Amino acid sequence: SLVLTSSRYDRWGTESVPAAGAYTFFFERRHLDYPVDTDGISVVVDALTGEVIGYDKQWTTPEYAFSQAVVPTIARHEATYAAIEAARAVYPEQIGSVRILSSELRWNNGQMKGTIPRPGSVPLAWKIVFDDEILRTNASLASRIVWIDIQTGNVTVIEYRH
Repeated sequence: SLVLTSSRYDRWGTESVPAAGAYTFFFERRHLDYPVDTDGISVVVDALTGEVIGYDKQWTTPEYAFSQAVVPTIARHEATYAAIEAARAVYPEQIGSVRILSSELRWNNGQMKGTIPRPGSVPLAWKIVFDDEILRTNASLASRIVWIDIQTGNVTVIEYRH
C-alpha cells in the first residue's frame, strides 16, 4: 500500500516575472502497516495545467524479502537510549549536544544496488534520526541515523560521521 507522507509547492519564475509552479507529492510504501524506508513514489504536477510532469518510483524490495518478525520487544525509549549510547561511542565529546529528531519503526530495506535480498532478510527496526551541535551548525551536513534491532536492542547500523 501507499500513504501520502508529504507534499510541497515549488514556485517557478522570478519576483519580476512570476509563473505558476508545481506540486510534488511523496507517497511512502507500506508493508504490514509499517513504512518501507527507501521505497515509494513521487509525482510532480504542473500547478497551472494539472498535468503530471514528473514521476519517480523506487520499489526495490520484493514481498518475500520482508522479515516475519514484526512484534517489537524493544520499546521506543530503549531504542532511543541504545542510539544515544552508540553515538557516544563514536563522538563522546558531542553527546551533550545530541538531539533526537525522530524514532519510528520502519523496514530497513537499504541495500546495495543490484543485489537481490534473501527471503526474510529485510528487518523491521527502530530508525532513530538525530543530530548534534556540529551537524546543526553546518547546513551541508545532514542528520544522522542509527538502526536498532526490535528484538535485541542491538545497533545494526550507525551512520554518524562529521
